[in-house]
Amino acid sequence: MSDVASPNSMDSDAEERSGIEKSDNEPEASTLSEGAIKEDEKIYKDEKNPNSEILALKELGNEALKSGRHQEAIEKYTDAINIGVKDVVDLATLYSNRSAAFVSLSKLYRSRPASRSEVSALYGLDPTHLAQLALSDAIKAIELRPTWSKPYSRKGLALFLLERYYESEEAYLAGLGIEPTSAALQDGLKEVKVVLSTADEALPRRKRVCNREVDDLECTLCMKLLFEPVTTPCGHTFCRGCYARAMDHGNKCPLCRTVLHCGRQLPVTVTLANIISRSFTEEYEERRAEEVAEAAAVAASASSSGQWDEGVGSDGTLTLPLFVMSTLLPGEKMGLNIFEPRYRLMIRRAMEGNRRIGMAEARSRSSIEEVLIEVEIQECNPQPDGRYYVEVEGRRRMKLVSSSDLDGYRLARVKPFRDDVEEAAEQQQQEQQQAEGGEQGEGAVQREPGIVTLANEVLTSATEATSQLRAMASASPRAAARVRELLSRVGQPPTLPNHPSGSAEGGDSAARQLAYEKLSFWAANLLLTVSPAMGDTDRMELLRMSSTRARLLWLKRHMNEHRMVQPMGAGGSCSMM
Repeated sequence: MSDVASPNSMDSDAEERSGIEKSDNEPEASTLSEGAIKEDEKIYKDEKNPNSEILALKELGNEALKSGRHQEAIEKYTDAINIGVKDVVDLATLYSNRSAAFVSLSKLYRSRPASRSEVSALYGLDPTHLAQLALSDAIKAIELRPTWSKPYSRKGLALFLLERYYESEEAYLAGLGIEPTSAALQDGLKEVKVVLSTADEALPRRKRVCNREVDDLECTLCMKLLFEPVTTPCGHTFCRGCYARAMDHGNKCPLCRTVLHCGRQLPVTVTLANIISRSFTEEYEERRAEEVAEAAAVAASASSSGQWDEGVGSDGTLTLPLFVMSTLLPGEKMGLNIFEPRYRLMIRRAMEGNRRIGMAEARSRSSIEEVLIEVEIQECNPQPDGRYYVEVEGRRRMKLVSSSDLDGYRLARVKPFRDDVEEAAEQQQQEQQQAEGGEQGEGAVQREPGIVTLANEVLTSATEATSQLRAMASASPRAAARVRELLSRVGQPPTLPNHPSGSAEGGDSAARQLAYEKLSFWAANLLLTVSPAMGDTDRMELLRMSSTRARLLWLKRHMNEHRMVQPMGAGGSCSMM
């Protein structure tokens, strides 16, 4: 389909009319003095013909649209319409051009690279809303000039962007009935037919369902028979899933744009559901089978990546949608306020799947850090204005293999990333040898502390810090709420194998390694939470480490350097550093 923002698709008065003629009574500038010229210009501006201003605004809008300044073009066309255009041809042209500007802006947002959005976030209307506005303007232009073919092209493209393909096909056919040789209409119809032919191959019985008898029972969003219909306060009915997806883009009715204050979840309209299921039993069961198949696919996706050791493909990689902001440690928790349309779409898809996304930190304007974290969505609360409040918890580290863009956000191919498995067994063996050789006297070689010793020392220091925090909460009621919040974010320490506080947790090397790795990240989470001296740089350094022993050494050193909790002062109170 040709780009709607191209010069060939723009309308101007050069195509429709010759323009505003100059009045015969207007004096020539050559016969006036300089002062008279200025006075004449002042009078002309005060008594300006509204049609001249409309023409000027439309030309400015056309130039802005041709130059890719879509928002400026929309503003110029809107200003011209608000003046009060009386000529039907001019008004239809303005609506048609503004529809083209809305469509161009919608397509631009859809094709916007994720890396660019990560540097400069968008706060305007989402692509779906822009397509709705384009459709509204195209319909107005058709009502004003029903024998003009160009608004039908605008309408067809807007419906195509809204994924209402059958209506888009009808709009293109109606336009070709007026102007059979229009290249824009022919190209648009070809693109729609490609999509519809693909859909017909996937659903060979689709045409039988979409007959005239059930047209009034179709969902206007998916163009299928209503399944589990829900009715909005404004009186419009949609499939429950379609309505929930539409609410990701805003809190307005998808049909009439009335602001809704009822959220994403509405009860099924039982009476209508019973009428459809009894009157169109076979068609309704077919729709139910489609929904069950989609749910099964989602469940398969969830089970493929829901466990620590599962979800890895034959090449050792898996796919994660990425939220590019900052990263977390395994076990660390964070609350997120999701407002961008691209990330709202990503969160909705994740909630329908395995509730897992990736969180990565931007390294530069066009790249992200190689090491990232897979997080699980613990809680997702849709807000009345369309935002999501999401609580996530870090699960496991990943290494970035490659990334691509999907609907405005990044989709990454990643590999699970862990510490070296053999290290725990080697360190434990070294400690055992060191203990056996300890009776050799002062001549024994002094070795670096092993992983078991380091783990016990770090756990002891971290436990003392949490005890001091609890003592702080008891001594200072003002600090109690904050301490409880910090401790809830950190959670309980993992049990070490062969540690005095618990029983042996597995005897093999992999189990010991996993326990020490979990402990190192738990202690790191505690240190980063209560110590303001620690920051994102330290978090990334800890994530990149592939040695549990090196991480424990780092924690031991920094726990000694940065006292996490100050002792009680003269006033009997204590504070967190």
